[in-house]
Amino acid sequence: MGVFGLNVAMEEPVLGLLSPQLPSAQLIITPRGTETPRADFGIDVGDGDAVDVAHERALAMGMRI
Repeated sequence: MGVFGLNVAMEEPVLGLLSPQLPSAQLIITPRGTETPRADFGIDVGDGDAVDVAHERALAMGMRI
């Protein structure tokens, strides 16, 4: 489980992530160079405290923010 608490459901041909609490909540990440238009989107983490938790997880994983 990563920063947002999502589970990896698929890795090829795209990265598919699912919420363990709400399986219909999915995030699909296409590889670089994909020619289809990329959608603008956001991730709703529920509340302000969850944003802080996600930020702390990302920093702990060594991600640059």
